[in-house]
Amino acid sequence: MTDEHGASDAFKNRCTNAARTLESCVTYSIDRIALDESNEDRKDNTLDVWLREGPWTPDVVISLSHLHSVRP
Repeated sequence: MTDEHGASDAFKNRCTNAARTLESCVTYSIDRIALDESNEDRKDNTLDVWLREGPWTPDVVISLSHLHSVRP
């Protein structure tokens, strides 16, 4: 049995941590987006977003997996 409150808190914590991590990327722009829908049951779709600021800073890749629905 899953504790719904605990699952909700865990998701909220992951989102908060991701937001803190990505704060330093506000000056980056989107370089590329890729959606992988190769899994037939569509429960393991992956969306990758590449962020780039310039040649002197590292690129950042945001990868979201196990997506149930993706809309532009």
